[in-house]
Amino acid sequence: MDKNRVARLSTCEFIAKGEDLFITGSTDTGKSFLASSIGYQACLWGFKVLYASTAKLMSQLKIAKAAGTHLKELARIENRMY
Repeated sequence: MDKNRVARLSTCEFIAKGEDLFITGSTDTGKSFLASSIGYQACLWGFKVLYASTAKLMSQLKIAKAAGTHLKELARIENRMY
């Protein structure tokens, strides 16, 4: 990822537009660091942030689905983010 793209992401304009951001790549390429940095910047701009690995999020939703509360759980997650 180049400097210009990181600079654009740091403005958090994509959040204000309601756009998603998925960060993918090989192991040890700095994905978690980048996500944490963008999340920190988003907090400075006044946005709420949810940081979760895909495995953790899917596990949480699987448990909620088994309990019959997955829609409630999705709403809870969404409310934490905005």
